[in-house]
Amino acid sequence: MRQIVQRTSERYFRKPAEKYTPLLIFGPNIVASEGEQWKKYKKIVGPAFSEANNKLIWSTSVKVMLDLFDDVWGEQQTIDVGHGADLTLAITLLVLGSGVFGMETSWKDRTTPAPGHTLGFQECLRIVSMNLKTRVVLPKWAYYLSKKLKLIDVAFTEMEQYIREMIQERSSSTTQKSYDLLSSLIEHNKQEEEASSLNDRELIGEFWPTVPDHSGLLSQWKGNIFMIMSAGHETSAHTLCFALALLAMYPDEQTALYEHVKSVLPETGVPDYSCLPRLTRCHAVLNETLRMFPPVGGIPKICTQTIWVITHNQKGKEVLFPVRKGEMLSFVPPALHYNPKYWPDPYAFKPERFMPGDWPRDAFVPFSLGPHACLGRRFFETEATAILALLISRYKVSIKEEPQFAGESFEQKKERIFTTKHLLSLT
Repeated sequence: MRQIVQRTSERYFRKPAEKYTPLLIFGPNIVASEGEQWKKYKKIVGPAFSEANNKLIWSTSVKVMLDLFDDVWGEQQTIDVGHGADLTLAITLLVLGSGVFGMETSWKDRTTPAPGHTLGFQECLRIVSMNLKTRVVLPKWAYYLSKKLKLIDVAFTEMEQYIREMIQERSSSTTQKSYDLLSSLIEHNKQEEEASSLNDRELIGEFWPTVPDHSGLLSQWKGNIFMIMSAGHETSAHTLCFALALLAMYPDEQTALYEHVKSVLPETGVPDYSCLPRLTRCHAVLNETLRMFPPVGGIPKICTQTIWVITHNQKGKEVLFPVRKGEMLSFVPPALHYNPKYWPDPYAFKPERFMPGDWPRDAFVPFSLGPHACLGRRFFETEATAILALLISRYKVSIKEEPQFAGESFEQKKERIFTTKHLLSLT
């Protein structure tokens, strides 16, 4: 695989941008682009994922969790969560508000609208994030059919207004520099020459398609900001949900993680950014979760020039394999992640595979590899580590016992808990 991803250029292999057409619901963006357009986007979007932004993500994640413990859960000894994703989606949404948009967020004040708005920013962000698929499927006239749909329409419209106001304010601001992703994107975009900078459509996005509704390609959500928002919210939340479920199913691993976290966190129980690299078992748990439940099911490439690649036959002998011009290859992360050649006992949850040492990095591709690897990897790792460490340091996670599932075996429970489906990512 590394032979091909390292050769990913117009000379050898390219990303088939046409296969990413569904992602154009977000508008022109770095994920659904290739060639010169992709280079243009990466030049501006890439630097926004900086060390300064990572520190902001860490402090925001810690604040969100501490506020959850103090202001929402309070003195409750047991917290009953109907579905783990309900919790993790709420957490990552609050982190998103600050880390991506630079807006103050809290568990208590979610609905206060800014002047000129009927919905608060957090409420807009929540409704929009939970209704992306609705926006893709329904034509514009459908939003007048019910109060619920009308509210969704209002949220999308006001979200655009909020972001345009943020861009106008920050573009003209002379105050101290901010390190949220939106502010960083604006700053780097301003530094580019006019021909290289992103226009409003590329930076912010649009909410309604530029093609007739009858085409069936309703591209309501467009732009790099909304691509970041979607990936940063839903993908992070679902991975955290899988991680908590795995820890609940494997209590020995949860105990080992708890002891490790307590050994790293200061006596106050509030970790600072310097704790991040020392929370190695948190990293291992998250990596093992991503190995077992990678967000993306396939990574396609098209050969632009006939070449020979080295592979191995069933006996382990090296053989040359021709890849002809125009042929498409697709790397399937679950197949690689469950290959016993690289991961012994692949169906077992074993975070120690990723503890410091020599593990097969080329066989671990939840973020892809090479130049097109996910730019938000560090964003996710920072956010998820802070959330996981704080939650496990204070609470034990378990699967609620329900009468209708009494008597089921470990394997039956595991199959029930980890039923998944692929939409834009694994859920």
